[in-house]
Amino acid sequence: MNKFSIQLILEFITMRVYPRSLAGLSLKKAETENKFQLVEIETLLDRMAMETFAHEAGWEWMRRLISRDFLKSMDLLAGSSFVYEKVYLNQNFTFVRPLTITGAFRSSSHSGVFFHQMILDRIENNEYIIQNNQPTAQHSIKLCIPMTKEYFVDKEAYNRFFDPTTNVSAINDKKTNVFAPLTNEDLMEKDTWYLLPQAYSIEIQKAEE
Repeated sequence: MNKFSIQLILEFITMRVYPRSLAGLSLKKAETENKFQLVEIETLLDRMAMETFAHEAGWEWMRRLISRDFLKSMDLLAGSSFVYEKVYLNQNFTFVRPLTITGAFRSSSHSGVFFHQMILDRIENNEYIIQNNQPTAQHSIKLCIPMTKEYFVDKEAYNRFFDPTTNVSAINDKKTNVFAPLTNEDLMEKDTWYLLPQAYSIEIQKAEE
């Protein structure tokens, strides 16, 4: 069981499935190096689901790792595929299955916004119940965030959705019943968690018999 750890999964993804330059790990971190080190989540998910000219899909690599070191069998996941779907969190969101989500946090003791990937476990009493896989003294293993709370976006997106007649920035699609009030780095409260509206449903589909 210990062989198949979160650290092993992350190491496998970042060093083999979607490797990046180690420049961002320099002790003297330059801003350009830090920005280069960032990876768009959808790019990583695409790499897990799709093959390239030189390599097979990232899930195929990981499937063999799981089968060999965790399941002790190469047949249980044979032919399976990695599938993801993008959804948008909002005040009217209907929960179907657990989602991978991104939290945004601005500390009163540090500059900038910190982003953290977490799991939306369920919705209770109009609150997102979230699993935090890196709990600390300040942040418990379970977070509860109201669905009506503003969702974090960058300044460009905030301005794009801003309505001067209401003085509110929000994603408002009446056709799909999506309504999500927005905030950005300048407006968010410090020491408070916010969610990005983008979320992803990940499924491992078994091979058809």
